[in-house]
Amino acid sequence: MKVGLMLPNSDMFPALSLQFVNGFKMGIADDTINHIKIDLVIEKLGQAADDSVLNIVEKNLLQEHLDIVFSFCGNAVLEKLTKRFTAFKKPLVHLDLGGNLVRKSQGSPFVLHHHLGICFSAYSAGYRAARKWGGNALVATSFYDGGYDIHKSFEKGFKDGGGSDVWYYVSPNDYKNHSLDPLFELIDNNKPSVLFALYSYKEGHRFLSEFNDSKINGSLPIVTTPFITNQNYMHDDINEEVSSIASWSFNDRTSEMTKWKKAYSDHYNDEPSPFSLLGFESAQILKKSIGSNGTPVSEIGSHFITEAINSPRGKLRYNCYHEVFSSQPEWNKIRIDEAENHEAVPSDLMTMDTEKLNEYFENQPISGWNNPYICT
Repeated sequence: MKVGLMLPNSDMFPALSLQFVNGFKMGIADDTINHIKIDLVIEKLGQAADDSVLNIVEKNLLQEHLDIVFSFCGNAVLEKLTKRFTAFKKPLVHLDLGGNLVRKSQGSPFVLHHHLGICFSAYSAGYRAARKWGGNALVATSFYDGGYDIHKSFEKGFKDGGGSDVWYYVSPNDYKNHSLDPLFELIDNNKPSVLFALYSYKEGHRFLSEFNDSKINGSLPIVTTPFITNQNYMHDDINEEVSSIASWSFNDRTSEMTKWKKAYSDHYNDEPSPFSLLGFESAQILKKSIGSNGTPVSEIGSHFITEAINSPRGKLRYNCYHEVFSSQPEWNKIRIDEAENHEAVPSDLMTMDTEKLNEYFENQPISGWNNPYICT
């Protein structure tokens, strides 16, 4: 069996491809499919943002006779890539961190959409924030992070949870030469009930550093993404509650996550990353997709409507958009990483119908950035 892994570059996370491949190899190194010879064909896609993705993937389909492809791909070319695999009648697993919601035009029986659920988590973060603090919310986002569906997912969740207005602050593109004082003044003057901080990587680190030194430190709770609550970014003297909701946490004390982390660390002498987890889960998809003839089923999207995979973050299923979500009851255990102790604790969130969020975004414009989230 020939398996194509089409992976992007990331200045934010230079080891993304290596970590994904390590996770994938770990996922197929067991007794369940050791009777099948698997050849990996690995290609780099740059930022996976333009039609070069189509050319690279199609060349490998024709030249290498791939049986299945796992590929990152930005929104700008996802619909084209979906149509290409539909025409070829070949299975594609579209990979992402979940920064955008899938639209119907991007769907196909031959395509499965697998990610870490950042938008679904942002919706849940908004819902929880409204239930816990109520009032108004301020979304502060970097110029980059605001170019996806994440902020609108938070807003939708906040309003569905009973919150009032949602205001926005977008940092300048040239963030290195601009302070966040205007944001802090906006918070001081308007007194929102909660702040949703949508920053990643170096801007996330900078946001926490400047917030720590500002006069509003301690004035309101902060909800964010796990890309900020990474332990390396946290400041011990931030006074307010800082939390993030995600479909995964490496501080999760379940036996599944604990065993997987140890096995990964022992094998690679390195800590796993979200990309290692994504690679491992992709291997589980591969194993579940193999049909009676020993090769992956062609209509992989349709196939997984009735299938699930087991992951260190719980059981994962797929909705009618062929998009991954955490199934019940695991979805009620979305992890909240609290800055105070950076530990995973169960959430009391309501059951979420992910398809309704997909339906809501059918009427929203597709976000402007071409590259997959974090792949820049």
